Amino acid sequence: MAEYDERTSIPGLIKGLLDDARDLIREEIQLARAEIREEVAGLRTVAIAFGVAAVVGLLGGMLLAIALGGALAYALKWPSWAGYGVMAVIFLGAGWGLCLFARERMRVIRAIPNTTETMKENIAWMQNKSAPR
Repeated sequence: MAEYDERTSIPGLIKGLLDDARDLIREEIQLARAEIREEVAGLRTVAIAFGVAAVVGLLGGMLLAIALGGALAYALKWPSWAGYGVMAVIFLGAGWGLCLFARERMRVIRAIPNTTETMKENIAWMQNKSAPR
């Protein structure tokens, strides 16, 4: 930030003000970029969790439900469709649980919190300085 004294001219003050504003904007942009990089890493975890939930729900549901549903129906002397239905409900519950896990992980992620906070502080400071005295 530039230093000013009583002998600084008006054009010099305006130039200094514009330089300070430019520096502030550059620093805010750098902060936003850093925060976005951090948030992308968190989003990767959420995307992987959703992907795993989908794969587990589809493959596991199809293959295991067929095998275990048939075995359950045979063991309890039920019709085949009843055994398959019980297994489908179990695997749908497991898929739902994985989706809830991924949703909770997504709630933890906040978009550029430090940049938002410093922008609020900067605006409040500028309003305080520009208020008539």
